[in-house]
Order: sequence, then structure tokens, then C-alpha cells
Amino acid sequence: AVIVYRMLQRDPSLNMSAQDYFPAGLNPEIVYVYILPVLQAGDRQRFEAALAAFRALPVTEGWGSYTNRAGVLQEIGDLPGALDMSSRAIAEAPPNEPAVLNNHCYILFSAGRPRDAVALCERAVAAAPGAAAARHSMAAVLAALGRCRESERELGEARRLDPVTTSYQQPVACAAN
Repeated sequence: AVIVYRMLQRDPSLNMSAQDYFPAGLNPEIVYVYILPVLQAGDRQRFEAALAAFRALPVTEGWGSYTNRAGVLQEIGDLPGALDMSSRAIAEAPPNEPAVLNNHCYILFSAGRPRDAVALCERAVAAAPGAAAARHSMAAVLAALGRCRESERELGEARRLDPVTTSYQQPVACAAN
């Protein structure tokens, strides 16, 4: 991640020419999405600089950019930033874009707002009933609301749809209200 960050910064001390760093047309936003969590875990100083550079990038892909940015900001623990980016994605995306709805739902859940999240999860599941990620988000939100049976049903459906993803195999803690 450090080397990739140095490539993004066009570091002249690397043993290659700057034009050979990335293929033509590669969006640096996507590169930051992958390296920011790694830098956060291992190189705090470079992480802060990379995060500032990431935030300064112009949005070039519309709601897709906002969704990517929301996801990485959530992953690094910036829930206010993630909510802001995700709200922008919701505003620009088609009304029933399941990935955007699901991401916003899960960010709201992560921010401790399951009541605000449930309607978005419902819309995501309705738009893409075969999407395991939407089912898993719905299970987490329902569990947070104390709706344990419904949560287990959604988690079971996520497992059925995607038996490989390990996070879907983990139980979702639920305390009935």
C-alpha cells in the first residue's frame, strides 16, 4: 500500500518512470479505496496524507463514486463522512438501485441508526431479492431492532444465496425487545 501510495504521488525516488505506474485510464479513486484501510492499519502518517488526497479527488463517476467513497469511509471508521457520501449517492442514483440502498442501509446501521436503516434495507431486498449482501444487512438491522426471528430468516437466506462468504456464516447477535 505504501508503494502504491508513492506511485499515486508520482514519487520520483521509485525505480520506474511515472508513466509506467498505472495503466492509462485507471481511476485513482479506486486505488485509494483499496489502500486506505491498509495504510490506516500500518502507516498512520501516510494514511492521513492519503486520506486528504482521496477527499480532494473530484467526483468523476457520479453516484458510483459517492458509493465507493462511502464504503471506504465506513471501513476506516469515518461514519459521518460515509453517511454524507452515501446520502449523495442516494440523491443521484436511480431510485431503486439495490447496491446504493444496501450500502446506505448498512452505514446507517453501523452509525447506530437501525430505525432509519430498515426502510432502505427493505427497498434493497425488494429491488434485488437474490442479493445476499442486502439480506445480511437486513438481518443485522432486524437484530438491532430486536426482531430476532425475522433476522434469523434473513441471515438464513443470505447463507443460502452465498454459502461461501464467511461473514454470512457468523451469527447476528439479537436481543428481543
